[in-house]
Amino acid sequence: MSFPNPDGQQELDEMYAKLKEHLSDERIDLLRRYFEAANNFYQIIPLKRLLRIINSQNSEPYTEDDFLAYAEITRHERHYFEIYGLDEIFERQPESTPINRLLIHESLLEYNDYVEMYSEKHGRAYYVPEKYALLTYEDEFYFAPSPQYQAMREFCTKTAKKCDDEAIEDILWGILFIVKSEHSSPIDALEFLNKFSVRLDVNKKKLPEFIKLYCDLHNNTRNPYLNGFTPNEWLQKTGNIADSHYLDPEDF
Repeated sequence: MSFPNPDGQQELDEMYAKLKEHLSDERIDLLRRYFEAANNFYQIIPLKRLLRIINSQNSEPYTEDDFLAYAEITRHERHYFEIYGLDEIFERQPESTPINRLLIHESLLEYNDYVEMYSEKHGRAYYVPEKYALLTYEDEFYFAPSPQYQAMREFCTKTAKKCDDEAIEDILWGILFIVKSEHSSPIDALEFLNKFSVRLDVNKKKLPEFIKLYCDLHNNTRNPYLNGFTPNEWLQKTGNIADSHYLDPEDF
C-alpha cells in the first residue's frame, strides 16, 4: 500500500490560496465538515458518492474540480481518514481517477479492516440523513439518541461497578464500538468491556437482560457496514435476515 507524504505547510498554503480563488472560507469549511462527518458516519465512501450527497443538500453546488482540489489538500493533511484509490489498497486494480478514490476511516487502515468493510458495503444503497443530522457526525463521539440507547444507559448506570458520568460514558463507548463492528455480539461486548478499568457487574441473572438490550441497540443503530442503515431498516428493505446483520436475543 502506498501512503501520501504530507507536504510542507508552505505548499499547503499555496494549494489553499488557489482554492480560495473559487471558494469562500465558509464553503471550504463546509466541505471540511462533510468530509469529517462522512468519515465518522460511513467509514468508507467513494468521493463520487460524497460529492453527490453534498450537492443534493446545498443550493449552490460544488464543481467536481473544486471538490477534488479540496480532497487533494486533505490527502496531505493530518485527519482521521485517508483518501486512496482502489489501486493503492488492493492488488491488480486499474489506476483510479481522483473522483473514484475512497475516503477511508483511519481505524480501518490501522487494523486492516478496510477489505472486509469495503466488501460488505459494495453495491448497497446509501442511507443519507438530512444535512443537519449528517453534519452532527462531524463529532467523532456523537451518537444519535434513541430509546434503545437510553435503555442501555439506564442498565449500565444500575450495573456498573463505578457509576460516575465519565465511567458510564466509557462503558457506553465500548458497547457502541462493538455494536458497529462487523461481528457484533453481546458476548463480544462484555469481553471487550473486561479490558476496561470500569466494568459492568453482569452476572448470570442479569445476562439475559443485557443480551436483549444489546440486540435492541444493535438492531436500531446506524451501521457503517450497511451504509448508514440500521439492521432493522435493512431487514425491512430486503427481507434478508443474514445480510441485515440483525441480532436475535434467542441466538445467545
